[in-house]
Amino acid sequence: MKPWNLLLAFTLVASAAHAHPAAPDSARRALQSALNHGDATAMLKARAQFEALSNADPKSAVLHAWVATADWRAVPLLNGKDLKLGERYAKDGLAQCDQALAIDGKFAEVLALKGILLGMSITYDPASAMTLGPQSGANIQTALAVAPRNPRVWLLAGITALSRPVQFGGGPEAAEPLLAH
Repeated sequence: MKPWNLLLAFTLVASAAHAHPAAPDSARRALQSALNHGDATAMLKARAQFEALSNADPKSAVLHAWVATADWRAVPLLNGKDLKLGERYAKDGLAQCDQALAIDGKFAEVLALKGILLGMSITYDPASAMTLGPQSGANIQTALAVAPRNPRVWLLAGITALSRPVQFGGGPEAAEPLLAH
């Protein structure tokens, strides 16, 4: 993969945080700032804003998606400091995805987000790779089938492929066509 393509992909990840319009600008800005600075504490504060909004409107699939998005962005930052805390937020992100999907089963971005969180969860139990890996892939494929023109779904699919080991069909070569789509 060409370095500028990878840079573009990660730049788009940051802008993907602005994809769901239902969240207040202040919460979205807080999430983006935390992401820009790699600040786990600020990320958890932004996540708390989304969680409060979601708790106030529990039937909003979009707000559950925002909490899950914040969880997804927080997990790598937390893993570097406290693996147990990272695991907690990965599990919470999956629960938030399930809540969003219970409201809107065709929410493609949440399907893709669940796929990426399932893949990240392998970190906490490598023996689960034989079950979580296929589940992750199935969620990504379903998301692509539901919304084949959604660039955020393709981006998450590409990130997932980039993160997956080459021996399991991942790596830069597998990710490039997804990210270039």
